[in-house]
Amino acid sequence: MKIRVHPSELTGSLSAPPSKSVAHRLLIASALSDGRSLLHGIEAGEDVQATMDCLKLLGAEITHAGEDVLQVRNHGLGLPEDVIFPLRESGSTFRFIVPVALMIGGKARFQGSQRLMERGIRVYEDLFREKGILVRQEMIPTRASDTESGGEARTSLYVDGQLSPGLFRLPGGISSQFISGLLFALPCLSGDSVIEIIPPVESNPYIGLTIGTLKRFGVEALRESETVIRVPGGQHFQPVDLALEGDWSNGAVLLAFRSLGHRISVEGLDPESLQGDRAFLDFSQRLENESFPQIDLRDTPDLGPVLFVLAAAKNGAVFTGIERLRLKESDRLQAMAEELRKFGAEIETHEHSAVILPTPLHTPRETVKSHNDHRVVMALTLLLSLYGGEIEGAEAVRKSYPDFFTDLRALGLLIEADQPIFGS
Repeated sequence: MKIRVHPSELTGSLSAPPSKSVAHRLLIASALSDGRSLLHGIEAGEDVQATMDCLKLLGAEITHAGEDVLQVRNHGLGLPEDVIFPLRESGSTFRFIVPVALMIGGKARFQGSQRLMERGIRVYEDLFREKGILVRQEMIPTRASDTESGGEARTSLYVDGQLSPGLFRLPGGISSQFISGLLFALPCLSGDSVIEIIPPVESNPYIGLTIGTLKRFGVEALRESETVIRVPGGQHFQPVDLALEGDWSNGAVLLAFRSLGHRISVEGLDPESLQGDRAFLDFSQRLENESFPQIDLRDTPDLGPVLFVLAAAKNGAVFTGIERLRLKESDRLQAMAEELRKFGAEIETHEHSAVILPTPLHTPRETVKSHNDHRVVMALTLLLSLYGGEIEGAEAVRKSYPDFFTDLRALGLLIEADQPIFGS
């Protein structure tokens, strides 16, 4: 999908979309609970839908119980014979569901986009093989109509075994979602476990978000230090009735429109949230008020694209802790450098840092591209709202914020699209 954005003045108020990170966690914890949970305000973008699809395959019942309310019941979870879990492009689903499936025990296959599978299989091979669990890559034939693979066989993850309590040692440089996946599964085992994280620990706030979620369901995980988490076994998740909070990752993009001079307000973001991306408030202030600040993205890699845009539009910046940007839905470091240069930005990329120099920007002289990455699309739309231009692959926002363009159009963003805008 290609859209053209004209320079616009956005005014008005809107609510931040519900948190995708929290939604995954609440859905999984609810599916593990003994009873009925009610979750208010969950919106099923493609990633969240992938988690719901996988939980249903495990035996969870997820139904609507009123407007914007999901009811989740656990009638006894199990692994159906020859089950293939459809992960789509959701890294959260992949990393959370694999340990849960192994906690139940049995055989399962996990299939998602090729890039997603490339980002996770080796970690599980290293983690689970020493526990006696069979982990291997398999190729699954796909239909010729599958445009991503061209009909060729694609990589899947096959597991066979039962998770047992004990010591789990993981490198801290991988996604914190691997650690969160274990935190959902280990409390349900018969014995106690310890997670040992080999430093440095990245995306650390999201481990805290998972531990906070467990606590809301009556489950305890004891963080003895930044690198050691003790998880008592034999615990039971208790059902809840909870409302979803606003999403700081996508909310940061909306707040960034205000930083660029648009007269909008954003509601529904909790400044005391455990979501790591609320750090945007501090980072955006530094980009506004400091000359060439240095910002560490180690704990908040999802903020990379939007902060790169603000740095290019403001006073420049040096970004460190950028390694995980290369391992997202796209290589976000390469993608943002390529696209920002079309606006006239000067950006240097290094192994462990990115430098954005302050320089005048202009309307891009060629179409900018999404790289099939929702966060790249949203970040580039910030600059398009000032300078205008075309973006190809805008449908990538379906992954986390399907109503992104609909909401912005309601605030005054002038858009022409070659297809109907989502939600309009």
